[in-house]
Amino acid sequence: MNAFQNNFPGAIGPTSAAFPAANNQGPEPVTRSFIMQFALDISRGKYKDREEEIRKIQAKIDAAVSAGKILDQ
Repeated sequence: MNAFQNNFPGAIGPTSAAFPAANNQGPEPVTRSFIMQFALDISRGKYKDREEEIRKIQAKIDAAVSAGKILDQ
């Protein structure tokens, strides 16, 4: 199970087969919908008392932004 599916168990996330270049080159891509859902979940309290998890996900998003790997999905 990838990080996306860990955060959204019922969702089908991107697979490494869909992004072969991401396997060896920099951070994994992040979708705009993932970012929007993450922000919504934070505002709804899903991550209450889970600050370390928030920091890890935010670092993943920041790395993808810096690498230009934000997908319009």
